[in-house]
Amino acid sequence: MTTSRRSLLAASVVGTALLPSLPRLTRAQAANTIRIGVLNDQSGTYRDISGPYGVECTRQAVQEFGNKGFTVEVIFADHQNKPDVGANIARQWYDQGVDMIIDVPTRSVGLAVN
Repeated sequence: MTTSRRSLLAASVVGTALLPSLPRLTRAQAANTIRIGVLNDQSGTYRDISGPYGVECTRQAVQEFGNKGFTVEVIFADHQNKPDVGANIARQWYDQGVDMIIDVPTRSVGLAVN
């Protein structure tokens, strides 16, 4: 039997129609904690525009968001305006389960983290 384009298309349509009837494989419920990492300059040039103020603003936003059935943990670190330091911190955080990294005001560090 040769396979034509029409028979292949018909088989894919039938297979797609049967997908909702198949049992779903569900994953276990994830932990109810979201970890946000604030990676900014705590001691150098960009200290005044983000630094400790960025961390406090993030904590305030989390507090104003309130409890929606999960907790939010805010951690922070100083990248010292060095791309290698920022990339190493980001790699370590992602290995530890940080969900997102915010507030990277330096372009060189931002590109390294990205």
